[in-house]
Amino acid sequence: MRAFDWPLFGRAALGLTLRQGGPGLSQQQIDDTFANFHPTARAQVLRIYREADPEKFAAWTQPLLAAIAVRPTRVIWGMLDPFIPLKFTRSFGLAEVRVIPEAGHWGALEAPDRMADLVEEHLSAS
Repeated sequence: MRAFDWPLFGRAALGLTLRQGGPGLSQQQIDDTFANFHPTARAQVLRIYREADPEKFAAWTQPLLAAIAVRPTRVIWGMLDPFIPLKFTRSFGLAEVRVIPEAGHWGALEAPDRMADLVEEHLSAS
């Protein structure tokens, strides 16, 4: 049995992770996320994180950079993301990087209006 499978501990652990990665998240957003974080989703998320070996992603690098080179691409990053540092955005080559200063790892939840504005602005210009 894994920690997230224990109702009280799982809720606390997920809440702590969400709060750490998203300082702008409300308690309601954290509660809603936990309520929708069913066993299949938990298993998939854990699998992704456990397999997040940079060597496994190396095969994607050239195709990703080739696609970015011929398509307008905007990377939107939360400045407060404690999990993936802002310097990682340099790996996107020619992509335009926009930073949301008040957002963490979950920028779309923490700053939905700002995220929507940046996406709309990009799509309108493309």
